[in-house]
Amino acid sequence: MKRYIASDFHVRNQVTDYGRVMDFLSLVDQDADEFLILGDWLELLWSNITILLSVSPYRDVIEKIKSIAARKPVKIIAGNHDWNLGLFASALAPIIIVPEFAENGVYYCHGHEFDWESFIIGTPVDPIWWSNAFPFVLPLGFGFLLLNILLGKDKDVYNWAIGLIHERASRSARARGYHSVIFGHTHFPIVEVRDGIKLYNAGDMVDSYSYLCQTNGQIELLGF
Repeated sequence: MKRYIASDFHVRNQVTDYGRVMDFLSLVDQDADEFLILGDWLELLWSNITILLSVSPYRDVIEKIKSIAARKPVKIIAGNHDWNLGLFASALAPIIIVPEFAENGVYYCHGHEFDWESFIIGTPVDPIWWSNAFPFVLPLGFGFLLLNILLGKDKDVYNWAIGLIHERASRSARARGYHSVIFGHTHFPIVEVRDGIKLYNAGDMVDSYSYLCQTNGQIELLGF
């Protein structure tokens, strides 16, 4: 069984090469037995479902994935930019929206659960923000947001933040008894072994155009 795994399409993003995305989806259609999207598929923070379902090229991406789902299993884990995806499940059928899950010792998720920013700052429509960060809204939340804007331009800070996410992912997997974590969120494609835990980040379909191919338990990071 060959499963293609991709993440972070952020459909409605203005910088995405949608022709390239459509070519990738054609490859999925031809070669994959199953397709898994690890979240942030649709840009539902800065857009709305009406635009995404009616305006090209966003509509074309959605319709292509729906057509793939009519012939083979297509599952989507909601990310922090499309956390309310389940509200539109009927419009997206036969695509299946699923929660994070574990399978044969591998944990599949979007990855924002390991991100200190989502945990502390989040966004006004992110349930992690409401459930965990409400006491920090003012002034601490704003301070963290401002600090991130100022320091986020520094590549070293960005890499440090990714390292922290990977460390938290590794600790979480060990605590739960998993040997691997497959996720996205950071837009940074990488395969890493950290403290004995295998971490696979699928990257994105905005900049890196990378994805994972899982064949009979073997996982490979590929570019398109």
